[in-house]
Amino acid sequence: MANQESSVLDQACELAREGRFEDSVALIEAWLGEHPRDAVAYDFLACALHKLGRKKESLSACRKAVFLDPLNPKLLFNLAVALCDQGHRAEALATVEKCLARDPDHPGAQTLRSALSKAVVSAEGI
Repeated sequence: MANQESSVLDQACELAREGRFEDSVALIEAWLGEHPRDAVAYDFLACALHKLGRKKESLSACRKAVFLDPLNPKLLFNLAVALCDQGHRAEALATVEKCLARDPDHPGAQTLRSALSKAVVSAEGI
């Protein structure tokens, strides 16, 4: 399955690079119809949906990816970014902390944590 998955996701990435996000989404959704426990495919789906401006669906796909692979720091980071984008800063901060617990050197996670910490403190009026 790994080679087949790689081929499908490579095709989806190529479609996205060409700006064909709807086609990319359709390909990934077809794959997920047959492989509903593929966390990486849900992560790819989230990215394509985000590019289409379908942010609520993108967040849902991120949540599904993390549900399927809750220890994956890349998926946790992407969920934190999606949560932040939707205004869920406290949940995003908790999620980025989980990411950093798994991978303290994750690129971007320290910066996101710092920005979120300031935003959450500011929102709480502290």
